[in-house]
This record gives sequence, structure tokens and C-alpha cells, in this order.
Amino acid sequence: MINYRAGQREVMRWLTGYGIKLAKVEDLGMQNDDGWDHFAWSLTVVNNYDHNQTAYVFPFNQGLAHTDKPTLVDIISALLSDASCVLSARDFEDFASNLGYDPDSRKAEKIYHQIIRNNAKLCKLFRTTDLDELLTKYEPLREKAGL
Repeated sequence: MINYRAGQREVMRWLTGYGIKLAKVEDLGMQNDDGWDHFAWSLTVVNNYDHNQTAYVFPFNQGLAHTDKPTLVDIISALLSDASCVLSARDFEDFASNLGYDPDSRKAEKIYHQIIRNNAKLCKLFRTTDLDELLTKYEPLREKAGL
């Protein structure tokens, strides 16, 4: 049985171990992109162990059914899920095919490149060059939390 709250606490402990915290959540309001109504956010995440206190800003969108402000666990979970989709693909065409996008879709290509940019920020945030290893460490926590 999945205990969502306990799982979220474990993910937070894991993130705290890396020194990662949510510094700012900016509500960008309701938006509509390509016919999808959603809430848009800009989340600023920092690593306490980074003496420069570099801030990493990530866009975050959620459907209208999600009315709560996103948490650090929400954003990191989404980013790591996205990272997994790109890392498991050989190239853009494989990524598009795996997710049911048309490989000629400009929207899909935009998403793909945004994930690549986010992956570079994640590497810096977690102070690693190996996202695959990070995903391997995260997977048991993700499953336990039901994310």
C-alpha cells in the first residue's frame, strides 16, 4: 500500500540531503497554450551546498484540477520524470515516438529541448553529471510515494 504523505517526506529528506530547497514560487496565473487551460508557475530552486547560491528557475504547469501551489517534491518529481523520458530516447524522433507525438511537431520539439535545458540545470542543482544514476537513486522513493 502506498503512503503518499510518508513517501513525500522521504523524498523531502532525500532532497534535503542534497541541500536542495525551494526558494520561490511565482504564480503566473491561468494560461492557455494550444487549447490547454492550466495554471502556470515559475519555481526557483537552490542548493544550500552551492556556495554561490545559484538559483535555478524551472517552469511548471498543472491542469486546472490541481489547485494547490506546487511543492518542491512536485517539481523535482516532474523534472526527473521528464529527464527519464529524454534519457531513454536515442534522439528527438525516438522521444516523440515513445510519447505519441508526431516527429514533425514543433510543439513536441519545443518540449524536448525544454527538457534538455532542464536536465542541464538538474545536473548542476544535484551536483552530478550522471542523471541516470540520480534517477536510479530516486526510483525507489518515487514508487514508495506513489509519484
